[in-house]
Amino acid sequence: MHEIYVELLHFLPWCYAVNVSLNVFGFLSVHSSFIQKHDAPFDASKLFFDGRRILGDSTTWGGLLVVVILGVLAEFIFPHAHFFILSLLVFLGHAVGSFIKRRLSFARGQFLPFVDHGDYVLAAGIYLLATHALSIFGLFFAYVLTLLITPLVTFIAHAFKLRQSQL
Repeated sequence: MHEIYVELLHFLPWCYAVNVSLNVFGFLSVHSSFIQKHDAPFDASKLFFDGRRILGDSTTWGGLLVVVILGVLAEFIFPHAHFFILSLLVFLGHAVGSFIKRRLSFARGQFLPFVDHGDYVLAAGIYLLATHALSIFGLFFAYVLTLLITPLVTFIAHAFKLRQSQL
């Protein structure tokens, strides 16, 4: 069991930090005309062949920029720690989650169980599983832990008016 904790400590805090950073950026973008003026949806507001947006408004170029800056800084401080790749995978996980939610006609901020709050951990975890840096049990444990922790943190952020949706 000790190995699982070591595996999780190597990637989970970083994934959470990137996720929180993206949420802070999202909060700031709602309250900052400067960010609103200079940020744009990653999908350029294009529609998929089903007539729905590809990703929606919450996956933006500004969010990608935040992720890249964090990843570059982390790699500079901790070389060879996979933080740059993990940062990009957190963004990719969110994008895949947004894509799935759009296909199911979920609105921005509407909660989709097992996708919201877990998409970014799954994306990073699958990479680490493929590189043998994480076991399948470690990935499962990280996912379940994230599904338990993130709604609590989101509820607290909502209570302090730092987030619009409760879940």
